[in-house]
Amino acid sequence: MADKFIILTNTNPPYEGQEIIINTDHIVSIYKDLTANNKVALWCKDNFWHVEEDLETVLNKIGIKYERKKSEVN
Repeated sequence: MADKFIILTNTNPPYEGQEIIINTDHIVSIYKDLTANNKVALWCKDNFWHVEEDLETVLNKIGIKYERKKSEVN
C-alpha cells in the first residue's frame, strides 16, 4: 500500500510560508494549538508542524469526513 502525502504550508520558523509535504500515514494528532494562536498542529512520532491552513482544510486534504455538532461550534 502506498503512503499518502499532502501538501500544506509550514508556519514554524525558519520555514514560514514554505510548502511542506506530509506523510499522512504517520500523523497521530491534529488539533488547534491554543498556545500558538489557534494554528493547526499536526503530530507524528518523529515530528511536529504548525500549518497555515485551517482545521477543515487539513481534514479535507487528509480525507477525514467530520461535521461539527451545533454544540461544538464556538
